[in-house]
Amino acid sequence: MGRWRVACSGDRRNGSVAIRNDVDILVSQLGPGQTLTHTLRRGRGTWLHVAADAVELNGGALKEGDGAAMEDEGELSIVARETAELVLFDLR
Repeated sequence: MGRWRVACSGDRRNGSVAIRNDVDILVSQLGPGQTLTHTLRRGRGTWLHVAADAVELNGGALKEGDGAAMEDEGELSIVARETAELVLFDLR
């Protein structure tokens, strides 16, 4: 809880499932008030999906089922309003 775990990657990093694409799929669960960040690498984009409950992403509200796409954003800051479950796609 409170950190990113690599679920899928092109290089099977940290025991993740192999995927044949330039994408990392990260998952996390946050407790109420917990903060998590993700830094975008140059030339990459992200899609954040809120699988459960609600969060704030860089100050904007997202609820269960919502998603947000970003490119070259720099750093993403996610704060859980409740116990939240997240899926983040980091891709080219």
